[in-house]
Amino acid sequence: DRRYQEMRLDLEKKGINWAISFFVLVFVLQWLMLWLGSVLPIYDIIMYKDTKISYFEYVSVGVSVIGLFINAVADRQLHSYIQQSKQGKKPQDTFCKRGLWKYSRHPNYVGQAMYFIGLSMWAYSVNGSWVSILGPYNIILLLVAYALPIMEKRMLAKEERRKDYQQYIKDTPAMIFF
Repeated sequence: DRRYQEMRLDLEKKGINWAISFFVLVFVLQWLMLWLGSVLPIYDIIMYKDTKISYFEYVSVGVSVIGLFINAVADRQLHSYIQQSKQGKKPQDTFCKRGLWKYSRHPNYVGQAMYFIGLSMWAYSVNGSWVSILGPYNIILLLVAYALPIMEKRMLAKEERRKDYQQYIKDTPAMIFF
């Protein structure tokens, strides 16, 4: 992943031991985020669920499934765009603006956020605990406050697409479709 390569170079420039930093920043923090975001809500669902399924639970599962679908479609569309570029079929655009990417600059993040929102809704509906909400919204905060700005900066860094991407920013919302 190019982000890890960039992170390693940045750490080395600062004289920081990248191996230890990677272990903490990449593996430990990602494990913690996954544990808070998925394992705790799923634990709540399994441990506190009664046999009757409520309407709200159907809605929350639907939100998660739609989120997974949006994420998969967005990733597939981006992959297709990248493959087309690699095969010498120069796309008309300097970055992906097709399909879901026409409506959101980061539809894959929209899908991920929807998955975690649905999961937290479901866990909260069976347990009523704020811990059920904490983890998933922590991951959404990470997407919005960390991943999205890094991706935007990377997209604006290349001179050949900067002007087009600045217009794309003006015309297209970052994460929502409206």
